[in-house]
Amino acid sequence: DAAVKLAQCYDRMQRYEEAYEVAKTWLRVAPANRSLQGLVHGLELHVKGNRVDGWERTAHLSHDVRLASDC
Repeated sequence: DAAVKLAQCYDRMQRYEEAYEVAKTWLRVAPANRSLQGLVHGLELHVKGNRVDGWERTAHLSHDVRLASDC
């Protein structure tokens, strides 16, 4: 429970990398914990979005992405 709360606090402060690391680390200890599973899944997009700029932010959308030069 403490790990979930810590990861949620980091998430609310927009410290996504730290929240992701806490949730991922504790998910190895308690792999059946649904709260940690949800945090890891949700934070993956934020962490990847913070580390790269550009098209990678839209990589997980369900629609096709076209470049302007292809129109």
